[in-house]
Amino acid sequence: MRRRLTFASFLSPRLGPLYEHTTAAVGAALGAETRLVSSDSFGDLLDGRLDGAFVCGLPYVDLREEAGDAVEPLAAPVPIGSRYGGRPVYFSDVVVRADSPVRVFDDLLGLRFGYNEPESHSGHNSMAGELARRGLGEDFFGASHPTGSHVESLRQVLAGQVDTAAIDSHLLDALAADDPSLGSALRVVAAIGPVPIQPLVAGPALSREERDAVRAAVVAIGSGAPALRQSLVERWETVRDADYDAIRAVRGTLR
Repeated sequence: MRRRLTFASFLSPRLGPLYEHTTAAVGAALGAETRLVSSDSFGDLLDGRLDGAFVCGLPYVDLREEAGDAVEPLAAPVPIGSRYGGRPVYFSDVVVRADSPVRVFDDLLGLRFGYNEPESHSGHNSMAGELARRGLGEDFFGASHPTGSHVESLRQVLAGQVDTAAIDSHLLDALAADDPSLGSALRVVAAIGPVPIQPLVAGPALSREERDAVRAAVVAIGSGAPALRQSLVERWETVRDADYDAIRAVRGTLR
């Protein structure tokens, strides 16, 4: 085993403690130096500057299409909450302000939609897929634009700058735990999913032996770890490429 492994998170800073703890736990289990760094390019994973990364399922399936099994999902978190059924899945919760007249999905016709970024499954791909499933196009909304993050999407909904947004349900749970007033300020009018949640992905720099060791270290993390509880995570669970076929299928219908 190499003595140094580098990981990066491409996910919400709110869940940063989960990824920091997981990275440290891998180092402790493997007797290696590990670090979690910042990156804004998935190319860092493909060219070996990163050994692994915590990524959204949509970029994962695109990376897998590009690089084949040189990119592999190792494990994913199981969120706390009965709706998740003890599985590593999540939903895209379509939210409006609590005082909005919107009651059902069809009421969103002609309204303003904010999404975090085009390469997000929960914020954008899921909504595009839901519109396609209903035989609708993205012109269903009167306007749509990227906001830069789920947190900013929520801020714009609450400020009345957009009417609706699709939000990662696990992240929404965590934000509402931090600020209970969020639950009374927003209303979920539809839930799209579930689909497999964001995985820890191995890049080409990790050998098969190293991948197996990292996976084993991650799934062995105890459920009592404070960083897991604070992130509303029960545990980490092994995932495989086929688990992400649900996201892959949505991606395929939109091309």
